[in-house]
Amino acid sequence: MYVLCNINDHDVKTFVDTGATHNFIQVEMAKRFGLNPSPSDSIMKSVNMAASKYQGVVKDVTIRFDGWTGNVDFLAANLDDFEVIIEDELLRKGKVMVMPHLGGILIGDEGPPCFTKASPTNKKETRPFLSTMQVTKGFRKGMPTFIAVLVEIKPR
Repeated sequence: MYVLCNINDHDVKTFVDTGATHNFIQVEMAKRFGLNPSPSDSIMKSVNMAASKYQGVVKDVTIRFDGWTGNVDFLAANLDDFEVIIEDELLRKGKVMVMPHLGGILIGDEGPPCFTKASPTNKKETRPFLSTMQVTKGFRKGMPTFIAVLVEIKPR
């Protein structure tokens, strides 16, 4: 799901990924936002890409979602499809709930809670974008698999 956020006083469409291990920012975007990555020799491997060095680490960056503000670290990398990816740890820290049935995310941190509406993925798209999860490994053959889905119940 994409949401608008503010990074270093710049508005940007951000991909919220509940399965990401780190926060990522596109190298060119980090430069444009005045963020200076510290050099790193670490290597990353993402789906459908060869392993490569990421360009560096940007520490303690201020990020804002509507009424919520926090500080995060980003890995600056050459990303294929996204400019900014927000990871699971930030979602836990901000007590974020991804709510596709309402079209956004709810931030329930100790401060005032806020709801950030999802953004369409492109100009042709009018609905919020929701990524999907594919279950291919880790289940025993013949055992039931359950998927929980939030459903809006309308009063009669």
